[in-house]
Amino acid sequence: MKISVFLSPVEIEADRLAGTWVVVVDVLRATSTVVTAFHHGVASVRPVANAHDARELAKMWHPRPILGGEEGGFRAEGFDLGNSPLEYTPEAVSGRRLIFSTTNGTRTLLKVRQAERVFLGAFLNARALAEFLEKQQPERVIFVCAGRHGHFSLEDAISSGYIIRQIQSADSADDGAAAAQALAEKFAEKESDFFQQSFHGRFLASHGFEADLRFCAQKNVFGEIPEFVVETGEIVLARL
Repeated sequence: MKISVFLSPVEIEADRLAGTWVVVVDVLRATSTVVTAFHHGVASVRPVANAHDARELAKMWHPRPILGGEEGGFRAEGFDLGNSPLEYTPEAVSGRRLIFSTTNGTRTLLKVRQAERVFLGAFLNARALAEFLEKQQPERVIFVCAGRHGHFSLEDAISSGYIIRQIQSADSADDGAAAAQALAEKFAEKESDFFQQSFHGRFLASHGFEADLRFCAQKNVFGEIPEFVVETGEIVLARL
């Protein structure tokens, strides 16, 4: 299994995605939030590019879906939930459809629609995702770090590297994969610490989201693997 890592969304090129499986990682916080929502019973998630699109789409859905996500790190105006995984409780999401918009994560998902299959990864579901990929043995997997406003983010690279290190048959195909694994090894068992060091981690901490940092740093606690099905435009639990 050849593994590549795009360390920021600016590396995405449509012709490089054809025939590949992609794992999008936005550990602070979009992919962590979606993994948590599925663990707590959300029926499906529709990723959209921005809050305006989310509000317009919600007008056409009956029964009314949940609106979730953020603008600039904070709950978007008129939304039911923000981008904190702690908000996505069974009481809030079980059995419901969710329209979800974030600054980095959902936009990255929409940029990789040329891939054969697209999954969402985080520390929370790292082992389950690694085992799934090990069992399925796709020829090539690209990890795409959502980053922050198109730029590199330390936390997404480390999370990608942590998942890759658990894939026994992984064969690094580029320097991005090697760098991500090296970072994961360097910061092993120090996830909460480096969240406090990363730019976005410091931003979240400064605005009262320290509990989100602690939650998103948990490893291998959920078994759900969300998959973005391009044909339907929705995220559901991965099919075998």
